[in-house]
This record gives sequence, C-alpha cells and structure tokens, in this order.
Amino acid sequence: MKYCPKCGTKVGQNDKYCDHCGANLKNSSIRKLASNNHETNKNRKTRRNCLIIAAGTILLAAGGVVFFTLQTQSSNQASSSALISNKNRAKTTENVRYAHHRNISSKEAAAFTIAYAHIKFSDDPAWNNVFNNAENEGLTIASYPQYDFGNYEVKAPSAGTVYVLSPAVGYVVSDKTNPGNARITFINSRKGASQAIEFQDLAKKVVHSAYKRDAQKISKKINL
Repeated sequence: MKYCPKCGTKVGQNDKYCDHCGANLKNSSIRKLASNNHETNKNRKTRRNCLIIAAGTILLAAGGVVFFTLQTQSSNQASSSALISNKNRAKTTENVRYAHHRNISSKEAAAFTIAYAHIKFSDDPAWNNVFNNAENEGLTIASYPQYDFGNYEVKAPSAGTVYVLSPAVGYVVSDKTNPGNARITFINSRKGASQAIEFQDLAKKVVHSAYKRDAQKISKKINL
C-alpha cells in the first residue's frame, strides 16, 4: 500500500503523480518534504509525551509530599494523644495503688478509713459523730485483739487488730503492721460487721472524693 507524501491520498505502486493533488510521486523534494514532515510529527509526539511524563511526575511528587505531610501530622497527633493518653493511665494507677507505693502509717490508714466510713455510711449518726470529732477535736483510737460492740463479739485475725472509735463503731484491720495492704472490716453495734474491703480500694474512693483533704487533716489529729 502506497500513499501520497503530500496529501496522504492512497496511490498505486507505479503511479508517478497523485490523482488527488497532482504531486510528483517520483520527485525527491516531495519525498524529502514528506520525510521532514514525518520527522517533525515524530518530534512533536516525543515532546508531547515528555511533557505528559514530566507533568505526571510532578503531580505524583506533589501528591507524595502532601501525603507525607498529612501522615506526619497524623502521627504527631497520635503520639500526642498517646502521650496524653499514657499520662492519665499512670495517674489513675497511682491513685488506685495509693497505699501500695507508699509506706503508709497507721495514722494515715486510720484517717482514710474514717473518711471512707463517712462516705459509705453517710446516714449513720455514729459514724458521722466519729468523723466530726476526728476532724474538729481530734480522736483517740484504741486497739484490741478482741472487743464487744454491743451484742457483737469481734475478734481480730492473728496479724490484725480491732480499732475502737467509739462504743458503737470501729473496724478490723487484717494486718496492723502493713495497713496499706490490709483488708478492712467495719463494725457497728447495731448492724454487725460489713463486707471486708481492700485498703487500696478504700483509699481510691477517698482520693476521688471531696474528702481527700479531710483525710489528710484528720491524720494529723489522730491519737493511735
């Protein structure tokens, strides 16, 4: 198949002139012109392809920069959240383990126990009187291996003791030498014994309440 180099019309293999435009198919100048036109078109296509590739490369690079920037910002925010987030958990753990990480004294343990009883038994006049006396006038607490609260005979475990706050109320500590890790049982002459609670859980309740400072104040006024 043969085409006119000037107008592109299909011509015969042996035609000397183009039937459409009359171009001399044997003329070297025409062939040269056609060759030049072909080279020009080829160069244009090459330049166009290069421009397309360059534009695509620039767009990809710009997209990569934007993506990297967003990822960095997201990572920084996540780290911040995570930091913030790790700091709160540590603080909570410290509150929960208030007694575990401190060599808490019997006076401090007694103050937290009285504050907790004030929260737990808020409708009990006997416990309210103990709290008010401890906060305002000071409180002397006696301890016994065994004590009778009304009709209730209370005996402490071998490592513990019974603390008497008044003839009506008191509490039992399972380990008097290490009150921070002991179990506390509250005693009431009218109601008997309450369910035992770990001191660490008790202290946590007080730390998260409005009576934390009262407990600290009471610890300075207790005679034990």
